[in-house]
Amino acid sequence: MGVSIDRADEPNVNTYRGWTLDFEYGYHTATHDNYDASWEGEEDGWVDNGLKLTERTLEALITEIDLHEASSPTSWDARVPVADHI
Repeated sequence: MGVSIDRADEPNVNTYRGWTLDFEYGYHTATHDNYDASWEGEEDGWVDNGLKLTERTLEALITEIDLHEASSPTSWDARVPVADHI
């Protein structure tokens, strides 16, 4: 694949371009240090700032991180429903 996965300070934690990589419930996930989510009530439910990514394969996740990093950082300010990332 040719991608360098950095070891974080914590044991058994991998990072890539500042995103913490994990494997949860059959999906590869990446969570940025600036990730934020909050409950906005029954009408809106959980919303986040788009800084958590989920893919079926590690390769697809790395591609998604690269695409996200290449996009305008101002798009990170928009609050996005969590379900849009699943």
